[in-house]
Amino acid sequence: MAALRYLLLILLFMSCTSMGPLQTGSSSSVMFVQSAPVETTLADPSIPSAREVWPAMIREAKFQIDIAQMYVASKSGEAIEPVIEELRAASKRGVRIRMLLSKNMWDSDPNTLKSLQSVPGIEIRPLDLSKLTGGILHAKYWVIDQSDIFVGSQNFDWRSLTQILELGVKIHDEKLASELELIFQSDWKISQTDQLPAEAKPALPIGKPESIELSASPQKLNPSGVKSALAELLKLIDLAKTTIHIQLLDYGTSGKGGQWQELESALIRAGERGVQVEMIVSHWNASANAALNSLKTLARAKNLVVKIATLPLASQGPIPYARVIHSKFMTVDGQTLWLGTSNWSRGYFYETRGVELIFRSKELTNTAERLFSRLKDSAYLERVNDQTPVRPR
Repeated sequence: MAALRYLLLILLFMSCTSMGPLQTGSSSSVMFVQSAPVETTLADPSIPSAREVWPAMIREAKFQIDIAQMYVASKSGEAIEPVIEELRAASKRGVRIRMLLSKNMWDSDPNTLKSLQSVPGIEIRPLDLSKLTGGILHAKYWVIDQSDIFVGSQNFDWRSLTQILELGVKIHDEKLASELELIFQSDWKISQTDQLPAEAKPALPIGKPESIELSASPQKLNPSGVKSALAELLKLIDLAKTTIHIQLLDYGTSGKGGQWQELESALIRAGERGVQVEMIVSHWNASANAALNSLKTLARAKNLVVKIATLPLASQGPIPYARVIHSKFMTVDGQTLWLGTSNWSRGYFYETRGVELIFRSKELTNTAERLFSRLKDSAYLERVNDQTPVRPR
């Protein structure tokens, strides 16, 4: 059965959506990778899960795996264990493995961290951005053999594979992989010194927009040529003509820097010019007055609909930091998809390392729209209005 399952997964890789020739002359292929909480109706049977894709990606690695994640967390008997075992096996066959974790989450699961650190060939470093930006490492991405990448909302956490709604993408594209590798290399150097690299930041070649574009935050940490995630996101919203569909863990306009309204203003402008804007956020977004008030402001605006998704508890009982909508994506006019690792509040764009992708593909956007509709049509949603109460996380 295991061999058959692996064969089926390889066939899925081969049948993933082709993005056609890129400027470099190489070809790019994209495959969505989902996670869905067990005992819900949210899993799309046509889309492979991260618990299948991650081990397969590691098995295919020949010489290098670079991973940036907020933290690591495992649990006996859970789906993350085979992922960790594949990392061990890859190291044994000579694959170089490097992992960056956020300094503020370094000790989230000391036993798993120590177990990974004990494997020869696996090097793990904390990335501390507190002095440079005041933020953290929140990006979640992999670069394998300088040709394949994974970017998505999934943390390296057992809950992210079976107890949280997540969305990511696996992409085969050497040019895109080299761009993401520049970000990893820059952050790897920062992890050694807690300072920006003394030498000039590496630069991307300048060219016309591709069908897949990379952006990142905060801009001050980006290698030259990597676009600002916030600037690109605002541009997409401002260019929207008919529809914007957004699915997030969390949106907010208040924070340590006071009120922040760049995204709020852009969304309200879109609604005022006739764009139909729909946003779905997690119930965590309604656990405090300030965040809930941000949602209510949008819900009062013209042509804006905001809904909160609350998932039922698992039959095994409460699971901390789980049973929540954690995916982060937006579709525009049925033509363009934004997918990333950042929630929508100021700190994620000005302080925190995040990575985002823009896909100019109707086919990929339609698939994301289908996932959005799957949640939208579920029994888990309620519409935000002025009477919506604060509720516990």
